[in-house]
Amino acid sequence: MKHFLLPAIAAAVLALATPAAADAANLVKRQVRQQARIAHGVNQGDLSRGEAVRLQKSQNRIHRSIRRDRADGDGLSAAERAKANARLNRQSRRIHTARNN
Repeated sequence: MKHFLLPAIAAAVLALATPAAADAANLVKRQVRQQARIAHGVNQGDLSRGEAVRLQKSQNRIHRSIRRDRADGDGLSAAERAKANARLNRQSRRIHTARNN
């Protein structure tokens, strides 16, 4: 019985932990992609230096906020992930607008 319960409990814990880890990885990937979009916009001439600096400062604030939220507990809560995603969505719209104006 013990030999059956231990793997079952381990599998349940991993199943619960995986979505949070995947969300955290998605946040990191989004941040990297957005920074690449800013750099690409500068290289293509779509963004001025001032626009790029402003967007990068905003990107850094989001990164610090996520890092701070992650440090004050066991990773990011659902509410913190939702807040981070909303900030990244807003930043994505800003990057799009700045590159296409």
